[in-house]
Amino acid sequence: MLFVFSNELLGLFRDFYTMTDGIKISIFEYPTRVSQYDMTLNFHNCVVYPSIDMGDVFCKAIRCSRAVDERCLQCDQHNASLCHQSEKTNVYRCHLGFLEAQIPVAVEGKHAAILFLGQISDTEASEEHFNRLWFDLRRIDGEFFTDDKRELFWKHYTKISRMSEQRFRSLCSFLHTVSRDWVRSGFVSKCVEAPMESIHTYIQLHIGTAINTDALCSALHLSRATLYRILKKETGLGLNNYVNRCKMEHARLLLCDNYSVGESAAMLGYDNVNYFSRLFREQYGSSPSEYRRSHEKKDADTPKIPTANRGED
Repeated sequence: MLFVFSNELLGLFRDFYTMTDGIKISIFEYPTRVSQYDMTLNFHNCVVYPSIDMGDVFCKAIRCSRAVDERCLQCDQHNASLCHQSEKTNVYRCHLGFLEAQIPVAVEGKHAAILFLGQISDTEASEEHFNRLWFDLRRIDGEFFTDDKRELFWKHYTKISRMSEQRFRSLCSFLHTVSRDWVRSGFVSKCVEAPMESIHTYIQLHIGTAINTDALCSALHLSRATLYRILKKETGLGLNNYVNRCKMEHARLLLCDNYSVGESAAMLGYDNVNYFSRLFREQYGSSPSEYRRSHEKKDADTPKIPTANRGED
């Protein structure tokens, strides 16, 4: 099932992160994989705050180790599968002992997106606890977790979000209830129409402007992740490349209509004519000027159909 996650969720997640003093939260379409070691795995349908590249996060730092990242991936996938199959909130401890939860967000009965929060410690920050963690990390990947990095990871460790397990479970129960309102409000919904058609229509209506991603997402009630996922699946392109392809198709029509290269570029929202010409050549194999001259020659070589003289009988 393809879900559409509204951009409004990002604001809600930002507020949640602030209210809970830094608990990371995300919602995603099952299945998904999130890796810090291999960033090519991170193209998926989700809304997350803070992003994987934001924040001074202990779990983000340790997952730069390939061995740790692989264990985290296995842990995430196993528990997401349990949540998806049971359709019940799954509160658990990761392989390093941190509290995490995966919460089903029901859409149309048994189908569910998954709300994730975690990287919570129910143990006070202390040298003793960190030493146990450090021992485990060195056992997993001693070549990465070397003595000269210990102080850096200690600083990350002291910033881990902390709360009791009971409080964490209560927070998960609250989110499970609140998430039902998100579905009723349309913040999480099943995609029932071809979203690509809506994206294409929006671009056509704004073909003469610089397409703004945030404005497009807001108008179509899509998150950035959903938008890029749809485009990648349907076209194999990112947003900028797809917009440029649509604009070059219009450019060809304008040039055939005897508009100059500069006029065509301006009418399609390009301030830089050289950039416009380069995009055109990449798509059609000739410059806009060459294409325009070729079209003019074809017009000249085409026999004209005599026009009837309405003044004669």
